[in-house]
Amino acid sequence: MATQYTGRHLSLADVPPPRRFVTRHVTTIRGQKIAFTATAEESYVTNIEGEPTGRFFTFSYVKTGTRDPRRPVLFLFNGGPGSSSCWLQMGAMGPWKAILDRSVNPSNVPPFGYAANPDSPLDVADLVFIDPVGTGFSHAAGSTQDSDFAGVDADADSVARFIEGWLQRNGRFTSPKFVLGESYGGFRAAMMPRALLGGIRYVGVMRGITLDGVIVVGAPLSTGANSGAAPGIDAGIGGGALIPGMAITADYHGGAATRPAVAARYDQVSAYVRGPYADALRRLQAGTLPQSAQAEVAGRLAAFTGIPAKTWTDKHLVLSPPEYSALALAGLGLKLGLYDSRYTLPAAHDGGDFVADDPAMAQYVPGIVAAFQQMIYDKLKVVMPIPYEAIVWEGVSSRWNNHRVGVAPDQTYGDDLAIAMRRQPQLRVMLMSGYYDLLATPLAMESSVKAAGLPAERVTLHSYESGHMSYLGGTAAQFGRDVRQFIVDTVASRPGAAASPSSASSDRQ
Repeated sequence: MATQYTGRHLSLADVPPPRRFVTRHVTTIRGQKIAFTATAEESYVTNIEGEPTGRFFTFSYVKTGTRDPRRPVLFLFNGGPGSSSCWLQMGAMGPWKAILDRSVNPSNVPPFGYAANPDSPLDVADLVFIDPVGTGFSHAAGSTQDSDFAGVDADADSVARFIEGWLQRNGRFTSPKFVLGESYGGFRAAMMPRALLGGIRYVGVMRGITLDGVIVVGAPLSTGANSGAAPGIDAGIGGGALIPGMAITADYHGGAATRPAVAARYDQVSAYVRGPYADALRRLQAGTLPQSAQAEVAGRLAAFTGIPAKTWTDKHLVLSPPEYSALALAGLGLKLGLYDSRYTLPAAHDGGDFVADDPAMAQYVPGIVAAFQQMIYDKLKVVMPIPYEAIVWEGVSSRWNNHRVGVAPDQTYGDDLAIAMRRQPQLRVMLMSGYYDLLATPLAMESSVKAAGLPAERVTLHSYESGHMSYLGGTAAQFGRDVRQFIVDTVASRPGAAASPSSASSDRQ
């Protein structure tokens, strides 16, 4: 029964006791047996008056038998906004992962399965998967509603409050701390240093919590809450950030017996985009580009992408992701996935839903969700009276408030990280992206790092032959290795790291 507001301050005594499911397991990672405790639990967060406002449901995997407060802990969340963390958990990072029958275009009807994940970074860090309020089993508490958390600042503050509470309950304030966020979660991750440190201009609380590392997956940092930028658009090269992805997509679907190496081809086209294309686009927008020069660029783009030169000319040398998705394989009656352009579905009878009708999301979502649901029932013994919401739009993203407090109106998420890296000289950042992602392209992510002026010596970039979920389609092992290596290297770089068992015992690959 919902708690009724009585006019007095609510307390934790006024809300139901949190549910908690604890199980113990053993897995093998890189040939090493790891015993761990899995805790699927509710945790209340409170406002500054101590009233319960949110009930987070999270999944923690903690190595047993060590009790070393210096062992790293990695907090993970997905995006949306309005997404749960089941994707990261079952795609690459958790102790178990979903098994799909094909790496691309998998079946989206049962049987579905899951198996132990030998690539999880659980051997070097404890893992905490966070479902923000309004997603998964997480909901508002007391007199609040899920929609009260639907905003950039409200969301970031509530996740920071949860992390602070988890560290306090588990005695882990001295542990190396990392956050990993995917898609919108990447923007949330970029804001976490500010939210966890606190200050006068941020809710008036100094939490004093610093991070060792921030991992951003599939989120170009040149975006800002108030920027209004379209997906895939980069401030410096506009829609050109999509063109290298279009080129490798054309190669993938071209039917040739051999095709160029993906990374080399992507780099080749990126160099053209940064140079001649960017110059031509600026001149076109200024009205100083001769028609002959425009035709030359359009012809080059046609050669890269397979889209006719006339279309490029008619579209002023820029195609949006949906336009390209519809045009690329129109002659075959197919539409490409924006989340992963290797995926296709028939163009006919497209329902027009940006997510449900996307060829990638339509085909890999059911298998991942089913595997997650079965895993928490079989392994974690979770039985809840409410459904687990994988992604929620109603009441969350549909009411999202982009207003931010205490920042410049045009501040980007890259600016957030630049400020954090100035405040925290040891803070390191890693960005991860998929070559076939047409929503958060590797080129846009790379350009956003430069635009924000992030210190290059503390930033690592990785790209994978995958899509928006850059760990799907045969890349999970490398994705896991890169996360593990980032944690190990970052911990090893800390002052006094030689005395830390966590870093000393971690072998490098």
